[in-house]
Amino acid sequence: MQQIEQIQVRGVIVTLIRSTNRSIFLTINMIHSIIQFYPTNNGSRYPFIIFHDENFTSVMRQQILLCVLKNDKTINISFELINFQTTVQPSDKSR
Repeated sequence: MQQIEQIQVRGVIVTLIRSTNRSIFLTINMIHSIIQFYPTNNGSRYPFIIFHDENFTSVMRQQILLCVLKNDKTINISFELINFQTTVQPSDKSR
C-alpha cells in the first residue's frame, strides 16, 4: 500500500503590492531571496499570497509567475484582489 505524504504548511508569506513595474520587480526579487536564503528542512516551500489592487493586470501576474516558476515549479503563488486606498507614496530613495 502506497503511503500518501502530506506536507503540512507551517506558515505562509504574504505581501501587498502596488500595480507598478517597480513593485513587480521587487516582488520577484523578494520571492527569489526567500527561496535562496530561507530553505525549509523538508524541501517544501512556503506558499505565497500576493494581495494587489484593481489595476493589477494578467500581464503583471504572468511576469511574476514566469520569472519565479522557471527555476522551481513547486512554489505555490496565489493572487488576491484587495480594495485599499492610500495616499502614501513610495520613497524614491528606497531600494
